[in-house]
Amino acid sequence: MNSMLARAIGILTATTISIGAIVVAPVTFAQTTPAATDAKTQRQANRKLARDVRKALEKAQLNVDDIRILARSGVVTLDGTVPEGDDVSKVPAIASKVPGVTSIANNVGVREEGH
Repeated sequence: MNSMLARAIGILTATTISIGAIVVAPVTFAQTTPAATDAKTQRQANRKLARDVRKALEKAQLNVDDIRILARSGVVTLDGTVPEGDDVSKVPAIASKVPGVTSIANNVGVREEGH
């Protein structure tokens, strides 16, 4: 009788431990920190600003197919080439007027013929 009781207690203990592990794991992974939420919000804002800059450049009828636009906390980096020399100065001028842009890093050059 004692061995049956000891065995039942052992099974009950093992079951309790494994159930406890199952319950704890999802709670640990399901938690989000405020910093993670803030980082996600910032990434979304950066992507939106980059899209807004691209839309403004396209609205001005500039060829921006070969321009990469990166935004980070209001700082917009323009990198790539445009087909005409006049567009090199137009791109940052237009981008700087987009709401949310605090500064521009202009790395835009003129596309070489044949490229």
